[in-house]
Amino acid sequence: MTVSALRRQQSPPKIDLNKLPDGYSSSQIKSLQKSLNLDQTGKVDNNLRSAVRSYQQQQHSKDKSFLVDGIVGKQTWGALKKGTPAANHAAATAGSATAAPAKAAAAKASPATAAQHTDGAAASDSAARAAAERNKDSFSGGANAGTHSATASATAAPATVDAKKDVHLNVPWYDQTKGGHGFTPGTSSCLLASNAMAQSAGARPLNGGVGVAVAKSKDSSGHITVDGNKGREGQAYIDKQLDAGKPVVVGVSHSGQRISGNDGGRGVSDHYVTITGRGVDAQGRQYYTFNDPVAIGRSDLGKDTRPENRFYVDQKSGMLYRPKPSPPSSISNSFASSYINARYEVSMVRANAN
Repeated sequence: MTVSALRRQQSPPKIDLNKLPDGYSSSQIKSLQKSLNLDQTGKVDNNLRSAVRSYQQQQHSKDKSFLVDGIVGKQTWGALKKGTPAANHAAATAGSATAAPAKAAAAKASPATAAQHTDGAAASDSAARAAAERNKDSFSGGANAGTHSATASATAAPATVDAKKDVHLNVPWYDQTKGGHGFTPGTSSCLLASNAMAQSAGARPLNGGVGVAVAKSKDSSGHITVDGNKGREGQAYIDKQLDAGKPVVVGVSHSGQRISGNDGGRGVSDHYVTITGRGVDAQGRQYYTFNDPVAIGRSDLGKDTRPENRFYVDQKSGMLYRPKPSPPSSISNSFASSYINARYEVSMVRANAN
């Protein structure tokens, strides 16, 4: 047998984490977890998916041909076998072992319906732009901040969780299809409903796509590429607003759909929710709670008390994300399920007026 044939025989098989279900187990999964310094359970879970994408994004910042696709094939295995440093994802997401336990509340799934979500506000809104100019001291990025790479913050992760106090704001949940809250209801009114929820708690969200554009781009599956500096800037802004008692509306990507009117014309966000608080779970991981207006008719799925309505912090990329709920909620409407059971990645942090 030739050397090249022997190498082909010893090459690990491709692992497509986009297709493998939670709980799938194999020796190769365990080997992958070991390479990424994760707990070696041998089973697929959201922590492994996130770690792989974060690792790939780290490599992509050095080599633009490196794919960030959640598939562990020849390219990713090769980088891992060469001894390319794999940051300890478990440590990055686990945080302090002495952190406070989570304030979880159980929630049951229910049917819901949803539709395409649009910005509902003109990107050219001059009043919003003027307000943004007045608010420019609230954002540290400046005009050139968007030029930094997605992993520029790899050595400057967000502040440690024990440096931030827990915050929980009393923000009501609104169904985006129900009237009576100062906005025109409809299946595409997620931004309007999210703004109304924030306003009810004393914030004044700006229109026109004003804020921190966290995402540089997104792929056909809805996964975003994050500007690391913008990610940290967006998180810092959220913390500042929460500490001031104000909720924050954020745009998220959950699918490959691009909506041209959103994010001031960038079109990355395809849904909007309202961040209502900050805390630390039983594993010491920093999270941000949110109200989701798409849970039509079911407050138990939409309120921030639902354990799945939390954004976690990927400290390597600076991204805020909601892991794909597992097990998924049982929802008969397939389109509604694409929201309720989807991974959310924060693509835009919208600004509040001072």
